[in-house]
Amino acid sequence: FFLSLFVQFAIVVAFWRRIGRAVADVETAARDLELLAAVLAVIEAKSFTTERLRGVSAALRTGGVPASQQIARLLRWITALDSTRNQILAPFAWLVMLPYLCSLAIDR
Repeated sequence: FFLSLFVQFAIVVAFWRRIGRAVADVETAARDLELLAAVLAVIEAKSFTTERLRGVSAALRTGGVPASQQIARLLRWITALDSTRNQILAPFAWLVMLPYLCSLAIDR
């Protein structure tokens, strides 16, 4: 058990600086991301007749997934990371490395 905790701690320490920067940048933009996802969802729902607007609409899809859905997924990861700061949940979250895993998903 203690060896497992030590290994988890070593992994977190090794990658925390890189992931911490990415998470800090994303958390400050979380409100803006929520608004952006809503605006993109409206744009994605429209059908355009001009070639240029259809090109812009098509560019909003990455791998066939609309940008609004990708941003919404990012917001869910940010919410999950924020929930690990709950004083009751935090000790259990750290035991299973949940903050670290959420940070990796956000960075990805």
